[in-house]
Amino acid sequence: TTPATSPDAPPPPGSHATPAAPLLMLPMSETYSGGGLAHGPGGILSWRRARYVLRGADGRDVAALDCAVEPRGVDVAKRLHFDGGVELEVAELAATACGSGTGHALWPGAIGLALWLHGNREGLGPAAAVELGCGAAALPGLFTALEFPGCFVTLTDGAPDLLPGLRRAAARANVDVMVDARVHNYGDGSFDGLAATARAAAADDLAPADLVLGAEIAYRAEDAEALAAEIPKRVAPGGLAVLASDAKREPLRLAGALLR
Repeated sequence: TTPATSPDAPPPPGSHATPAAPLLMLPMSETYSGGGLAHGPGGILSWRRARYVLRGADGRDVAALDCAVEPRGVDVAKRLHFDGGVELEVAELAATACGSGTGHALWPGAIGLALWLHGNREGLGPAAAVELGCGAAALPGLFTALEFPGCFVTLTDGAPDLLPGLRRAAARANVDVMVDARVHNYGDGSFDGLAATARAAAADDLAPADLVLGAEIAYRAEDAEALAAEIPKRVAPGGLAVLASDAKREPLRLAGALLR
């Protein structure tokens, strides 16, 4: 299958023009094998191994990774090996676990965003990064901590019960000293159908970062509006926000249009 991933990356603000928010439609191929004992998005048991390849607009490969899946009770561990040597293990939970909404799964947009970061690492050098709506896997944020040594990464989500697992994942990757996990939401605190538990933490508790990440975090028009209001608060001067989603999700395009 060939879903497309759409990083929406506003460049650093310039002094002569309003910053744009370009929409990049990059195809990502997915090849699955070894049917049987694994969660796919939504908790569907489907495959044991996969290879993902992100391609640029010119058709050339940007980056690629292999994913192997190990069932662990009702959950699974996904071991990701990026071409070039970076390895990372993330969790995917049963669909109703931890009150996580859609955050239980490792969605294609998160894989595409991690691949985009890997393929564009030479042009990036963040000192601080924030992942919004990281879910149980937090792949883009954890990968950032591995790929850019010295970068302090804050993982955020509106489901408090996910935090212990996120801290364990950072410890497994040996980046726990450089990773914080905390409850944070935006808008009215009810994004993704979650109870408004994060509302008190939603205002301005996060310091601006020079890299702000978000994958598959806009599902409704209200989400897009909240995201467009949130991003300018979180990006430090001269910083960059990169958002990614399966191309069929229109709210991310709306968020990009509002950011423009």
